[in-house]
Amino acid sequence: MAGGPMDKIHKNCRLMLRVLLLPVLLLILSFNIQQVMAFEGDYVWEARFKTSLAKARSSHQAKDQYAVG
Repeated sequence: MAGGPMDKIHKNCRLMLRVLLLPVLLLILSFNIQQVMAFEGDYVWEARFKTSLAKARSSHQAKDQYAVG
């Protein structure tokens, strides 16, 4: 039964899956990349905050304490 109606249905299903899944996969990948970049950005800001906080705690000056952030 080569070339029967089931082969056409399977071919159409494969095509629809490719058309539907490709944008979904691209969206998932782009979302994951954005999450990684946001996490790295948070890490940098957290490190800067900790160094600023350590400086403010060690100096005992009010103006340095308000400079944290």
